[in-house]
Amino acid sequence: MHRPKFESGDTIVEVLLSMAVLALIMVGAYVTVNRSILSERDAQEHTEALTIAQTQVEDLYRYGNHSIKSNGCFDKNLTPEPSTNCYVANDNISAGPTSKSSSNPVPAYYYAVTISNTSTSHLIVGRPGSATYLDVKTYTITVSWPSLFGGNNQVMLYYQPPSLS
Repeated sequence: MHRPKFESGDTIVEVLLSMAVLALIMVGAYVTVNRSILSERDAQEHTEALTIAQTQVEDLYRYGNHSIKSNGCFDKNLTPEPSTNCYVANDNISAGPTSKSSSNPVPAYYYAVTISNTSTSHLIVGRPGSATYLDVKTYTITVSWPSLFGGNNQVMLYYQPPSLS
C-alpha cells in the first residue's frame, strides 16, 4: 500500500497550543472557584461576628448596664472582662482577656470584642423654669477579626438600654 507524502494529523505545535488553551481555562476556573470559596467564608465570618455582637448586647440587657463600667466584654462565664478587649474563638468560646502571655495565649483564629460606653446628657422639657437633664448611656459593641483578604474586618452594634422612667 502506498502512503501519501503528507499525512493529515496534529503537529506538535498544534498539540502544545491546545494544551496551553486548556491550561488557561483550568487556571481561570481555579481562580473563580477559589474566590467564590473565600467570599463565602468571609460572609460566614461576618455572620459569626454579628452573632457574637448580638450575644454581647443580650448579655448587657440581661445582666444590666452596670456590668460594664467603661470598656470590657462578657466572657463565657458572663462576668465582665477587666480588659479593653477579650478574644472569642471561632466556636464562640471565650479565650480570655487580651493577655498574650504563655499562660493565657490568644488563639490562632479569633474575634476581638470591645464594649465601650458613652454617657450623654439630654434636656428633658418640663415645667417652665425647671429644666431636667437625663444621662443616657449608649454602648458600642465592636467585633473585629483578621480579614481573609488582608487587614481587619469589623462589625459594630450600638445599644441604648431602656430608660428607667
